[in-house]
Amino acid sequence: MNAHPTNAIEKRAPGIPAEANLSTLAYDVEECLRQKDLINKLLAEQWIEAKEENGFKGHYGIFPGTTGKALYKPGAESIAMLFRIGVRYSNDFIDLPNDHLMVRTTAEFFHIPTGSTLGSFSAVCSSREGKYRWRNIWSTLDEPIPEDYRSNKGGYKSRGFRAWMEDGSWIWQKKQKGENPDIADQYNTILAMAEKRAYVGGIRQITAASDIFFAAYADPDDARRDLNNREDEDQGSGSPNNPPKSSQGGSGSNQKRSRRESSSSQEEPIWSEIYPTPNCPKCNGPMWDNRKGAKHNPDGRADFVCKDRNCRYEWDENSGEWVSSQYQTDIFRAQYPDDRSGSQDPELGF
Repeated sequence: MNAHPTNAIEKRAPGIPAEANLSTLAYDVEECLRQKDLINKLLAEQWIEAKEENGFKGHYGIFPGTTGKALYKPGAESIAMLFRIGVRYSNDFIDLPNDHLMVRTTAEFFHIPTGSTLGSFSAVCSSREGKYRWRNIWSTLDEPIPEDYRSNKGGYKSRGFRAWMEDGSWIWQKKQKGENPDIADQYNTILAMAEKRAYVGGIRQITAASDIFFAAYADPDDARRDLNNREDEDQGSGSPNNPPKSSQGGSGSNQKRSRRESSSSQEEPIWSEIYPTPNCPKCNGPMWDNRKGAKHNPDGRADFVCKDRNCRYEWDENSGEWVSSQYQTDIFRAQYPDDRSGSQDPELGF
C-alpha cells in the first residue's frame, strides 16, 4: 500500500507571506504532542484488544513475539470520530485473466468542520489473493486405504488425506487446492477490503500514529495473512520485514526461546539434539525445525520445512505462477517417527 499525499499547497493562501518557509508554517509542537496524548488516552481508556477470548473483536491487536500494536478498522473509526475526520473513496476496477478482479482504492480524508483536505492513501485488493482464489477440493485416489489409517488418522489428516464414504463404499481421498469456481461472488468483498485497507492505513498516516501502531490492517485475518507471508519469506531471520520485537531483555522470540529451553532442561531432554533435523528430501538442503518441545506442532504444520524458498515453490507453466511444492519438501511426524516416551499422542496412535 502506497501513500499519495494530496495536501500540497498549490498557491499561496491569503494571510501567508511570500517569504514563508516550512518553519513559518510548522504545526505547534504542543498541539502535536496533545494529539498523540489524545490517541493514547483513547487507547488506554476505551479500546479493546482483539484476542482469542473475545473472538478477535477489538480496536487493535498484539501478535505473539511482538510488543507493537496493529491498528484495525474499529480503532481507525474511533480516531476519525475523535478528530472529526471524513473520507471520500474513489475506486479503479482492473479486470484480470480468468474473471479475476483487482480493485485499487484511494481514500481522501478531510476535516469535517472546515472541509480542509488532510491527505490520501491508496490500497489494493485482488481476487487472486489466496483467501479468495483457492478452495479446498477433495480428489479421489486410485489407491486402497492404508492399513495403518485408523491408528495414524491424525498424521494422514495433517497431510491432507482422508477416508470417505461414497455410494456405500469407502474411498481414499486427498485434499488439494483448486481455483474458486464462483470467483465473482467475491467481487463485493474485494471492493470492501480495498476500502478498509485504504481507510485504516490513511488514518494511521494522517494522524502520525505510526509510533503507536507498527502497522494498519483491515481486520485480524488480514493481519495474520500478512505476518504469515512475512514469516514464510524469511523464517526466523530477524529481517526488517518482521514486526518489532520487545526492546527489554532481548527480543520476544529470544525470550520465548530461553523460557522454552529452560523448561526443557528441567522437565525433558532437548529433542532437537536427540533427534537432529534431517535434510530436505527434495534438495538435500537444511530444514527449519518446527517441533515444540516434546510435542509436534498442534496446528498441523510440517515438523520440518525446507529453508530454501526456491525448493518450496515451483514455477507452474499452466498458471504462470509460483506454486507450493508442499509435501515434496515437508516432513511430517508419520514420515519421521521418533519414540518419545511420556508424550504419546492418542490421536496419532504413537
